[in-house]
Amino acid sequence: MTSTPNLALPYIDAAQSQKHVTHNAALAELDAIVQLSVKQSGALAPPAAPNAGDRYLVGVGATGAFAGQDGAVAAFIDGAWIFAAPKSGWRCYVESAGELLIFANGAWADVGSSIHALQNLSGLGVGTSADATNAFAAKLNAALFTARSIAEGGAGDMRLTLNKSATANTLSLMFQDNYSGRAEAGLCADDHFHIKVSPDGAAWREAINIDPASGIVSFPSGASGATGPAGPSGATGPQGATGIPGAAGPAGARGNSILTYSGAPTNGADANGVAPIDGDYAIDTTDNRLYGPRAAGAWPSAYVSLSGGSAPTPPVPTSIVATGGAGGISVVVVAPSSSLFASAQIYRAAHGAAFSTAVFLGSLTGSSGATLGPYVDLVAAGAYDYYAVSASLSGAVSAPTGPSSASSRAYNFAYLGGDQRANIAMTASAGLFVGAPENLMNAANGTNTYFAGAALTGAQWMMWDFGSPKVVHELSLIESGGFTLGVWQAQGSNDAASWTNIGSPGPLGGTVVGVPGNPFAPLNANTANAWRYYRLMGLSGATNSSPWILCIEFSIGS
Repeated sequence: MTSTPNLALPYIDAAQSQKHVTHNAALAELDAIVQLSVKQSGALAPPAAPNAGDRYLVGVGATGAFAGQDGAVAAFIDGAWIFAAPKSGWRCYVESAGELLIFANGAWADVGSSIHALQNLSGLGVGTSADATNAFAAKLNAALFTARSIAEGGAGDMRLTLNKSATANTLSLMFQDNYSGRAEAGLCADDHFHIKVSPDGAAWREAINIDPASGIVSFPSGASGATGPAGPSGATGPQGATGIPGAAGPAGARGNSILTYSGAPTNGADANGVAPIDGDYAIDTTDNRLYGPRAAGAWPSAYVSLSGGSAPTPPVPTSIVATGGAGGISVVVVAPSSSLFASAQIYRAAHGAAFSTAVFLGSLTGSSGATLGPYVDLVAAGAYDYYAVSASLSGAVSAPTGPSSASSRAYNFAYLGGDQRANIAMTASAGLFVGAPENLMNAANGTNTYFAGAALTGAQWMMWDFGSPKVVHELSLIESGGFTLGVWQAQGSNDAASWTNIGSPGPLGGTVVGVPGNPFAPLNANTANAWRYYRLMGLSGATNSSPWILCIEFSIGS
């Protein structure tokens, strides 16, 4: 053996020459690792100008003279770096951090991480010092006791238990103000539960006493009496002096204005640097035209000439007369396809009314050269004019014009129109939809729910609870595009447990889905059977995550 077993210090051989070299090397290594205190832990490179005797703990991935010495003790001795590989149990004080480390499991760690239990302490102070009277003392602003969960090996409960030795002893919580008692609650010299109060910490009055045998609550100091009648109002005092004015409030939002542009208005700032907002009007000083009002973030293309001459040709809408069903009418609007436009804004006005009275319904987006839509508008019976204002990718807009098509279907549905979630409760199997399926019973909800696109294996379902048995013989799914959504089986039940097939399996969705009146055909076979619960079971194929599901509607009765 040429070195010691623990610190690997070199032995001096019996016949060795220059024994002082080996001896001095051993002393240098002892000086490096005994009473270990380092300048820094995790050092990644040697310092530029180390002092003799400086020591460091080398970090992982160090460079220079420290390369390849991860975790080692580096000491600068006699103008050179020497290294010592630590062993389990070595302790080291880090001067720069003021912390004590221990080497365990192949790495340096804070000594505190190796302490797992403290038993039979004579005192413990947190933020202050414990003493003979208060073996546990804490000086802090907040404390938390929380239950250990079942996943952490606990029961999930949290109970704080306080115990006294005998009936004649006291177990209580004392509440103090500047170390002078003001309230005390607990078992005070007996097993009754007492609540006491004091104005000065010396004189105490018992407010509540609860008998442990009977549970009867008594009020030793008496309970509050009933409130007496109100006394007469005193005379009005003199008016006080006027107070100083308050600080000015924040500036209000900008009101609508008439903006100035050299040419047709844009969504950028006008000639005076004012950015447009909805409700503004604009004057084109080049062609003497008045535009407005701005709506839904866009300027109308129609204008009023301020220089005389013939008036512009009014926009020509697509008109439709929606009549029929007691429940309402669905109108589907499709914007024209164009190589120049990628979005369209849809407006509705009463038939024959000016475009300026039209109500903005919503926007359709797509790609240039493709038909945009459909947009489903739920209305009451009547005559309407629909307009489409197209917009290019650069922001340029077209003149209002009629959509490429507008079709309507009258529904004789008991539950069509508005929010029907209070009448029809819809649920679905987990993972079938992205979004809340119950929103599909709200025809005015908007597009915020769609299928997840999963394969159908017989485990996926959609279910509706009508509250009482109904003869439902039609189901229409309205989506934002014509997509195939798999093969489904319609079923009915009155207990949501035993189910009866209705008709044969059939496809849901397709190339014309989104147009009112595209029902799930197999359900048409149900002309007489009344069920409280209806559901569709997904058998094969897959749903599609591309279209928004706008709503699901039913025909009830004849």
